Amino acid sequence: MSKKSNEEAFSSDSEYSDYDDEGSDFEDDGFSDPENDDYVDVDEDDDYAYSDENDDLLFEPDEIEEKKVALDEKTIVEEQVKQIKNIADPLGLTSEVAAFLLRYFNWNTDKLMEAMFNNREKTLKEAKIDINDLNESKKIYKPKGNMCQTCFCQLKKSDKIALKCQHAFCNECWVNYLTFRIKEQRVDDLFCQSYQCYERVTEGFLKEVVDEENYKKYQWILAKSFVSQNPENAWCPAPNCDRACTKGMIQRGTNVECSCGHRFCFNCKEEAHSPANCDDVAVWLKKCKDDSETFNWLMANTKPCPKCKNLIEKNGGCNHMTCRKNSGGCGYEFCWICLGDWAKHGTSYYKCNHYDPNKHDNKKAKDSKMALERYLHYFQRYQNHEKSLSFEKQLTEKTKKKMTSMQESKDVNFIDVSFMEDAAKQLCHCRLVLKWTYVFAYSLIDFSKAKELFEFVQEQLEVTTEKLSEITERDIVKIDKMEAVNTTRIAKKKLEHLFDTVESGLPEGMIKGHENDIIEEKKVLKNADEN
Repeated sequence: MSKKSNEEAFSSDSEYSDYDDEGSDFEDDGFSDPENDDYVDVDEDDDYAYSDENDDLLFEPDEIEEKKVALDEKTIVEEQVKQIKNIADPLGLTSEVAAFLLRYFNWNTDKLMEAMFNNREKTLKEAKIDINDLNESKKIYKPKGNMCQTCFCQLKKSDKIALKCQHAFCNECWVNYLTFRIKEQRVDDLFCQSYQCYERVTEGFLKEVVDEENYKKYQWILAKSFVSQNPENAWCPAPNCDRACTKGMIQRGTNVECSCGHRFCFNCKEEAHSPANCDDVAVWLKKCKDDSETFNWLMANTKPCPKCKNLIEKNGGCNHMTCRKNSGGCGYEFCWICLGDWAKHGTSYYKCNHYDPNKHDNKKAKDSKMALERYLHYFQRYQNHEKSLSFEKQLTEKTKKKMTSMQESKDVNFIDVSFMEDAAKQLCHCRLVLKWTYVFAYSLIDFSKAKELFEFVQEQLEVTTEKLSEITERDIVKIDKMEAVNTTRIAKKKLEHLFDTVESGLPEGMIKGHENDIIEEKKVLKNADEN
């Protein structure tokens, strides 16, 4: 099937349309239940009525677009040289001067060019660059004086190396100084060892002093600065990966996929977390690591003994509490409701008619319990997808074995079974996104139409993901290519639709990350309650 016919197949019933004002609040014909193409019987005025008669079509792959790949060590150096040349040529500078300037401006070419065109001399002075000196970067000078200014030894005849300033240092001190700076990876601004001397150590001078191994390290450190200091690049945070990704590789929001397969956020360098934003992710991860929810549980399920302040958990219906001595308590008996002396309560086992001075504290405990239950609802589902993703990341090797097995058992070639690898990759991508959808949903205002819509789209993706998971875990002989390819394509479409739903702006702008919207919404709700 051609790309054109693919588009036609989705142009009517299965194309994800905008929300229609007629009929339902959120009408979209782009989804169907993968388990049942007729979906379920729904009323015409049902808010979320979806149908799709084309879900069982076998989709051929779209025309492959050129995919940008991450930069390895070789391409990083090549890109660095290319960017240096793009600056050196129009400004009439040597490559070394251009490299110094780029590092000074953190590889921000626009800022560098603007500064040079506005005031060339001032810019070079601020960067501590003397073009005349650097144009002679390959020239080695002789030191003036007979004593090393670092170790105070008498210079030998072999100590013939100095910068243009000609401050005297023995060869050994130069080697130690430059080797140390290379080891510490502090080579962006190498100056003369003499106090307050800003004569730059040129690359030609350094190459003359250090051995070949350290010179190569020096070159690689400079190349790495091209990534670390350049806002257009980012290191892949995956363990044992030395590749760099560029801004041009961003797929959705701030997500990039390295050639090693790892997906991460270009902004915060955490695991790819769309649709959740970086701020919500930071709060969520901190919440998962610290004891804030443990505190909420204690607030909701325990009270301090009025006498010794030891925390007491209520494990029965009776309000008669005893601070157990064998648990580190004091033996005091009190009422769970009002925290008063139990001796004054008589036989009031299941109710307390005393005035409750802790009413406010009880409300706080109730609020804490509700907050804890809400958090656990999202955390458990977040964690479930995280665990599933962990298992399914192992699918890469398993899938390769399955593909080999299929080739052996069914007498097919690699191309015929490559759909298995596509399915495994799509499954992992869906799992990753679903994991973070629960962080995003946690930040949405409860009972809003925005949340209802998002949870519906989330559920649709979840259903298809589970079906795809079930397919990839089947025995080789039970895997149907048409079903696997179709389900993979549907999962991709539903994933895209989820992103489209979020990026197009959910109704009422009720996203916690949009602080101004939330503040205004709270004001509206408060005024409505008061009226």
